[in-house]
Amino acid sequence: MSQAEIVATGTEPVDERIGGVPARRITLVSGVPGSGRTCFALAFLVAALRRGEPACLVTTDSPEAVLESCRSGLRVDLSPFLRSR
Repeated sequence: MSQAEIVATGTEPVDERIGGVPARRITLVSGVPGSGRTCFALAFLVAALRRGEPACLVTTDSPEAVLESCRSGLRVDLSPFLRSR
């Protein structure tokens, strides 16, 4: 079996510690409310967009609420992507 390609998560401490996550695989991120799961997901989404890859975030919350919850930690404005769908 070949080793899976690893991609950066966009979260430096995670990438430094484990090198990223396997590409084209499901990765479960768990934690208690307020532990940073949403911010991690958005950082991963931004990392994919910066690599020129298509990306999608599926959420039961409103997209605006998700963006607002992590606005201070994001290094990019996702609003144009949100508007463009």
